[in-house]
Amino acid sequence: MSSEAGALTEPPAPQLQQEVTESQPAPLDLGSINDDSEAYMQTGQFDKAVNALSELLRRSDVEGCAAASPACHCSLLLARSAAYARLSEQLRSIPAAQSEHSAICAPDPCQLAALATQDAEAALRLQPGCPVALLHKGNGLCLQEQYREAEAAYRAGLLAQPTHAQLLQRLRELQESGQICRAASDVSDVSATRGTVRKAPRLDEEQDDDMDCSICSRLLYEPVTTPCGHTFCRSCFARSMDHSSRCPLCRTVLHVGSQLPVTRTLATLLEKCHPEEYKARREEEQLAAPSETAACPLPLFVMSLLLPGQTVALNIFEPRYRLLCRRAMSGNRRLGMAALDHNHELCEVACEAEITECHPQVDGRFYIEVVGRRRFKPTEVWEQDGYRVARPEYVTDEVPAADTEEAEALQAVAAEVEGLADAWLQRLRTLSRGHRGIADLVLRAGAKPASHDVEALSFWVARLVCPLLDRGEPGLVRKLMLMRCTQERLQTVKEVLQQLSRCQPSQCSIM
Repeated sequence: MSSEAGALTEPPAPQLQQEVTESQPAPLDLGSINDDSEAYMQTGQFDKAVNALSELLRRSDVEGCAAASPACHCSLLLARSAAYARLSEQLRSIPAAQSEHSAICAPDPCQLAALATQDAEAALRLQPGCPVALLHKGNGLCLQEQYREAEAAYRAGLLAQPTHAQLLQRLRELQESGQICRAASDVSDVSATRGTVRKAPRLDEEQDDDMDCSICSRLLYEPVTTPCGHTFCRSCFARSMDHSSRCPLCRTVLHVGSQLPVTRTLATLLEKCHPEEYKARREEEQLAAPSETAACPLPLFVMSLLLPGQTVALNIFEPRYRLLCRRAMSGNRRLGMAALDHNHELCEVACEAEITECHPQVDGRFYIEVVGRRRFKPTEVWEQDGYRVARPEYVTDEVPAADTEEAEALQAVAAEVEGLADAWLQRLRTLSRGHRGIADLVLRAGAKPASHDVEALSFWVARLVCPLLDRGEPGLVRKLMLMRCTQERLQTVKEVLQQLSRCQPSQCSIM
């Protein structure tokens, strides 16, 4: 009985110990998983590297490695910071043509850069003053276009280790790229057309240099303030935007108009504190020969053409367009709605649109609503962080002279088309009672313009008919937008209205 009892009581002990051991997580094999993450980094699979390092950090927290071995936990944080930064750079470097061919679903590059900075700051809390952590923090700040803060991080790292090669290289690259300071010649080139580059003698010797424009090096006149917080003379900033879409000081990408509103409070203060010099600046600007300012570059949302006055709702989920939307909202809320032709080339006409509503989502997406404002031709196109940017050449219709046969013929066609459009609109309103798509079409077409504005009238009628037929005739919107003759456009939409009036509801694509 005792032997039988012994057989029952003694063997289970090692079995229980084995079960306890198996239920515990395996010891943290830092070297093995680090090898995997390094392999992912070398092959450009930065998203997989982030996932692998996140799992390591989770297990490190579970096993208490952060408290027991701060250096180990710090190295993991810095490795993930580097992976976040490289993934952000990778998404920004994808050519616009590639992402336009196939939509890319990925995180927001700005959020990835912020996560890279957060990991570096967490590592600094574990190892204050660590040069490598300051290097990664600076890299993350650069990706967020916070160049002054990045410079400070690099310099703090060099204070701890003056010979750190990567810190020296990154600081040198930041300076050579002009992100933190610009050469005097580069700044002066923008103001050269004014005929006055050299700084005038001070009328008030106690005046602070903060009152000077950093472009012309003179007292600020009609000061304007950018979204990034820097202030320049209005004319100086307008000329600067002709050369680059970045802030002249911090190099932040700006999608704003070249003519920002004057900061009235600062202008009044400058005029009161330095009346003589401000008066001299006013006289100088008035005597300067007026020069035409090129249109401000527009970021392009390449999807489909938008008619002037038409509204459309968009779900912004691609990384490049999230970045575009952030920059547009911090600027003048303008972007260009463009499309590609059959050869995957940018169409020769596009529409400037204004963001009227913007609703950021918790996952980084944006729900926005835009309305078309005016047509333009993209005369110069380049890429900025994965999306296209174009310098627009705005186009309008050629208006015939008043009291001519052409003007009378135009008014006659406009009156006829207006009557057909009113009848068609009444039919749409009747059909909209049982069809949500028709109701949405009528709503997004907007209010009818005044009868004397024949160009706006032609586009209003186009907004009523194009969504119904454009699926069967993809070039209709493009054809109407390329026309410079209002009468020709009215004649075209008249034929479409006559065609639709003979159709049954089921024959329309939206019905």
